[in-house]
Amino acid sequence: MTAQSIAMSIRADFKTGNFSQLALSRKYGIHRHTIKSILARSSDKYSRTSDPNNRRILKYYDFIRDLLKKNEMHATTIHRILIKKGAKIGLTEVTKAVKEIKRELDISAIRYETTPGQQAQADWAELPGYTVNINGKQEKLHVFLLILGYSRQKYVQFVPSESLPMLISCIQYAFEYYRGYPKEILFDNMPQVVQRIMIDKETPERRIVPEMQNFANYYGFDIKLCRVRRPQEKGKVERFVEDVKDQIVPLLPSRTNLDLDEINQIAINWCNEINSEVHDTTKEIPFDRLPNEHLRPLPSTTYTSYKPVKVSREGYVYHRGVKTQIDNLYACCEGTIVEKHNTVFLNIDETSIVLGHLLSPKRERVELIYKPQKRKKTNVFISTYQNNYDVFN
Repeated sequence: MTAQSIAMSIRADFKTGNFSQLALSRKYGIHRHTIKSILARSSDKYSRTSDPNNRRILKYYDFIRDLLKKNEMHATTIHRILIKKGAKIGLTEVTKAVKEIKRELDISAIRYETTPGQQAQADWAELPGYTVNINGKQEKLHVFLLILGYSRQKYVQFVPSESLPMLISCIQYAFEYYRGYPKEILFDNMPQVVQRIMIDKETPERRIVPEMQNFANYYGFDIKLCRVRRPQEKGKVERFVEDVKDQIVPLLPSRTNLDLDEINQIAINWCNEINSEVHDTTKEIPFDRLPNEHLRPLPSTTYTSYKPVKVSREGYVYHRGVKTQIDNLYACCEGTIVEKHNTVFLNIDETSIVLGHLLSPKRERVELIYKPQKRKKTNVFISTYQNNYDVFN
């Protein structure tokens, strides 16, 4: 029933004299104040007073349709363009028109099956309230997910941050789990992958983070991006997120002070189990479909990030906005910063020093692990006195 028909029924029942306002409230499940307001009105204006075919937006439908065919645009952007063209139209009208045209053009996330070895989809997931113990500190728990498009082979890894080095490390572990890698990986517009650069005041451009592009070039896979604010385009991994929260998270022993190795072993066991079961969509077992993926073979050496660095005269090394002190023995020496599996190394000649781990998702700080030996400072006064005493004697 419509609101107008309900209001008419309420007035008809009240006119019979058999129902009080309280009785009408109980009968229709409406608050008594609303019943009183309906009875106070003689009529209701719920129907449209204007003809939808006379809307001012109609003459711009073809223009909006052409814009949406060329590129994905939001209603606010289209409204701004129409205003510049001299249209006197509100944002609400433009929003409704954009929805109608998108429905007409069927611009939506369409499920499609990729060819073997073509694509994988990656994403992060947050677990509010869950923390992991990293070197005595409680860090927020995050989840990395990767799924192969054809075989539906799944990989899950718990991590203490969503930093770029952590993302690279997780993808490497996933490649090792699959024993290969696909032609492309589909990401949303996560900041670890995409840099948004404004060409002018209204035109943003998406560019791949250089370090992420170097990693992709090393393995030889392509980075594909979803349209802005369209996470539905990677629906396979989005559905995967729900499975992780419903099936893996309840298996964790607690919410705080978790051991990273222990919970990652739980994740791997779950992946082995779920990848051995028949998938609801493909009606086949992911492990059985994996050989048909024909994944590209892994390179002989894993990817490592190298950065030349010079130790200061005071024995400090600057990396990712963090100053780390090492022995003065290496002062003014040139070396190389190496990031491998989320661990930071400093290589000087044949010496390798572990500086720390990259943990923070907001600022990729290095937690100091290497602690230099403190040198004992000699007392200048005593030393000078001793020298003078030796001269006079």
